[in-house]
Amino acid sequence: MAVALVAATTMLWGQQNAVVSETSGNRVYLEMSLPALQSNLDTLFARSLQASSLTWSDVLANGGSPGVDVAFNGFSASGIGDLAASGTVTADSLVLNKDAALLGRLNITGVTQLEDSLRVAGFVEFADSLRVLKAVAIGETLHVSGLTTLGDSLHVTANVDFDALFNVDGDATFGGTIHADSIVVADVINGRISSLSNLTSDELAEGEANLYFTAAERVALAQLMATVDSLIAVINGSGGAPETAFTCGNALAYQGYDYATVQIGEQCWFAENLQATSYRDDEAIASGLTVSEWTATSEGALVALNDDAANVAAKGLLYNGHAVNSDKLCPSGWHVPLDGEWVELTDFLDGSDVAGLKMKRVDPDWNGSNESGFSGVISGARTGAAAFILSTSHAYWWSSPATSLSSSDLNCRYAYTDAGLLAGNILPLSFGLSVRCLMDDGTNASVPSVTTTAETNVTESGVTFNGTVDGDGGDAVTATGFRWGQASDLNDASNLVGSATSGSFSAALAGLTAGTTYYFSAFAQNGAGTAFGDTLSFTTTAAAFSCGDPLNYQGYDYASVEIGSQCWFAENLQSLLYNDDEAIPSDLDATAWSGDVLGAVAVYDGDENNAALYGRLYNWYAVETGKLCPAGWHVASDEDWKVLEIGLGMSPSDADLSNSRGTDQGAQMKSSDTWGPNWNGTNSSGLSVVPGGYRSPTGAYTQVNVYGALWSSTSSGSGSWTRLLTMGVDDVYRGSNLIGHGFSVRCMMDELE
Repeated sequence: MAVALVAATTMLWGQQNAVVSETSGNRVYLEMSLPALQSNLDTLFARSLQASSLTWSDVLANGGSPGVDVAFNGFSASGIGDLAASGTVTADSLVLNKDAALLGRLNITGVTQLEDSLRVAGFVEFADSLRVLKAVAIGETLHVSGLTTLGDSLHVTANVDFDALFNVDGDATFGGTIHADSIVVADVINGRISSLSNLTSDELAEGEANLYFTAAERVALAQLMATVDSLIAVINGSGGAPETAFTCGNALAYQGYDYATVQIGEQCWFAENLQATSYRDDEAIASGLTVSEWTATSEGALVALNDDAANVAAKGLLYNGHAVNSDKLCPSGWHVPLDGEWVELTDFLDGSDVAGLKMKRVDPDWNGSNESGFSGVISGARTGAAAFILSTSHAYWWSSPATSLSSSDLNCRYAYTDAGLLAGNILPLSFGLSVRCLMDDGTNASVPSVTTTAETNVTESGVTFNGTVDGDGGDAVTATGFRWGQASDLNDASNLVGSATSGSFSAALAGLTAGTTYYFSAFAQNGAGTAFGDTLSFTTTAAAFSCGDPLNYQGYDYASVEIGSQCWFAENLQSLLYNDDEAIPSDLDATAWSGDVLGAVAVYDGDENNAALYGRLYNWYAVETGKLCPAGWHVASDEDWKVLEIGLGMSPSDADLSNSRGTDQGAQMKSSDTWGPNWNGTNSSGLSVVPGGYRSPTGAYTQVNVYGALWSSTSSGSGSWTRLLTMGVDDVYRGSNLIGHGFSVRCMMDELE
C-alpha cells in the first residue's frame, strides 16, 4: 500500500516531477532526481512555510507515518535546514551543512561531507570516503570501507569496522570494538585509547602526543593477556602456556619499555637506568612535585634530571629513597640491588678502584671503557632541598638494604668523571638518585612443568582437584594450585591453593552446584613465572531426587507428589521434545492434525499462555513412542490409574468398569484452584488435575475449564484408555477414546525410590 509523502495539497507544489515513487508491500520507496529537486525545492519550502508548518523532517517522516525510505542520487542538502529521518537514507553523494538526525539506517556509497552535526541511532555504512568537519554521534554500528578523515569529534557507542585507513585529526571516543587495517592518530583519542580489551588492529601507529594507557587499563591488559596465555595453552595442548624463559642479554619489556640487560659474573643487571613512572603493581609514582612538596614528602616520588623530560630517554629518572623502600620499583623477579650485591659486582670487576671505569659508557666526557657492559651514564642527582646537582659529572645509584640503615638513610654507589672509582655513600631518603634493577637469584631458570591430573571425589557439591609438578625448571617452586570456573576457557576462573610445591598436589573444593560442568587447570610457579597444565572438565553429581521435590525436565521444574506407593507429576506435561531431544511436531493446523499419524503436540487454542495453565495436548501417537516422559518415568498406564483410584477409596470392582465410577475420587484428584463455579476439587490427593480441555480428531479445541482429559499408555484396541474429570462431577470417568484426540499427559515414576 503506497503511503502519501505529504498532504495532497503540497504534492502539487513541484514534488511530483522531482520524486519517482515505487511501491513494495506496505512501504513506498522514493528516488529523488537531483536536477528536478534542486529546481523545485525553494518553491516547495517557500510555499510550505506560507501554508503550514511543514518542514523537511515532515517530508522524510512520510506525513507522520515513519518508515519511509529515501534515496539521494548525488544531492547537496545545503540550506535545507535540519534533516531528520526514521527510515533508510541512501546516497551516492551527500553533503550536509546543517544538522542531520537519523533513527534508521544511513547508507553512503560515495563521498560524504558533514559540515555540521550528524546523529544516528541506527546503522551507518560508508562505502567510500567520510569527511567530518563537526561533531558526529553514532549510537550503533559504523562501517567504513574507504578512507576516513575526522577533523573534529567522532563518538561511537558500539562496534566500529574500518576496512581501510582511519585518520584521526581530532577527538574520537569508541564505546565498542574497533577493527581496522590501519589506524593513524595525529592528535588525541579522548586522552587515551580506552578499553584496550576492545581494540584489535593490524597496525596501531602512536600519535605525536597524548596517547597512553592509565594504570587501571594496564592492569586490565595484564589480566587479558593472562587469559589469552591460558587459552593458548589449552589450544596447544602442551601442558602449559608457551612461555619462553628470559635469557640475560635479551631485552626485558617492563611498563611499555624494553630494557637492555647484561650478564656480569653471576649477576644479571639492567644495562640502563630505570624510567618507570609506576610501581610494578601499576600504582603511579608521584611526579611533578614542587620544591616544597619534594622536600616534605614521605612517599615515593620521581623526577627527570633538571626537571627536563628530554633527559629521560638517555638518563632514566631519579627516584627518592621512599620509592626504593616500597620494594616495588623493579619488575617481578627483579629488585633494587642490596649493598652486598654492589660489593659482589665491584669484586668481580677487580675492586672499587677500577670498577667505575669498567661500568661507565664510552664517552669523551666520561672516560669509561664499559668493559662490563653496565653502560653507566652521567645522570646527576637531586638533593633533599630539591636542587639538581652534579648533572655533568656524576652518576648515583641507590642500594636497597636487607635491613634499613635508619629511618631516614640508604646506601648508594656513585661514579664520576676522570676517575675509575666506584664509591659508596649514605644519603637521606629525600635525595633523588638513579636506579638499576638486578635479577633475583634463580630467575635465569625456566618456568616449571606441571600436569593436570583427573579429579577425584566428585559429589553433588564438591570435588578434589589433582596435579603434579613434573619439574621445577631449575628454580624452587614457590606455589601450586588450580584455576577453576564454569567457562571452558577459564575466563571466569578463581584460584585454589595446592597442597604441596613438589610432586603430586591437590585441593578440595566445596559449595558447587549439583549437575553442573566445571573446568580446571593445575598451575605451578617459580621465580621464572607460572606454568599451567591442560584444562580438564568434570560434572558434579546430579542431586538425588526425592518424591515431592521438583524435577527438572527439559528446562522446566515439574512439581511431584507421592500418593500411596506411586510418585506422580503434580502437573500436566508441557514438553515440546521427546526425552531423546527429538522435536515433537507442533503448530499443526486442523487439517494437518486430523491427518497426522505420527506424534504431535498442541497448546489449547494455539495460545502459548495456556501451556503454563494447562500443560500441552498430545495425540496417542506421541504417547505410543514411550519417549514423552523423562528417563525413569513413563506415561501412567491404565493399571497405574486403577492403583491410584483404589488408593483413594474406589472399590476394586468399580475400578475395572468403564464410564463413571467411584464416589468422590475425581474431587480428590482435581485441583482446588477456582477454575469455574463447579470444578469442586478438594485436591486431597495432591494430583492437581486442571480442566485443560482437549483437541478433537478434527483439530478443533473444546471443553477447556469443563473437562480434564488425560491419556493412559494402555491401548484399548481401536483407541486408548483415558481418564476424564468433569466440572460438577465428583467421580471419575474411564473410557476408550480415539487415538486422534489431543489429551493431557501425566508422568509417573517407574518405581518409587
